[in-house]
Amino acid sequence: MAANSTTAPSTAAANGPHDHTTFLRSFAAREAEKRAANDKPTLSVEQHTVHRAQLGKVRFIKPKYSAETEINVSGIFNKWSRYCTDMKIGDWKTTIQNLKLETT
Repeated sequence: MAANSTTAPSTAAANGPHDHTTFLRSFAAREAEKRAANDKPTLSVEQHTVHRAQLGKVRFIKPKYSAETEINVSGIFNKWSRYCTDMKIGDWKTTIQNLKLETT
């Protein structure tokens, strides 16, 4: 029978015919470097405190909602007003107005 000429000859390595440990180690090292480069540094407690203080000063522009969003917002409003009534928190409007942005 004729030998298949399209297959590559196998090279014998120390751990068997196809030793890819060197490649796998270098590939894993490159992937670890990529992950480390993409990781954002975590904020310290002081930085979180500064961000919370900045959030208290931010003013938002009220967006124009679609019809579906308005329906969802009205459903959430009904749940919120029921929650305020059931938990005896008080008026829903004053409760929302007294909330601070950093607590939400």
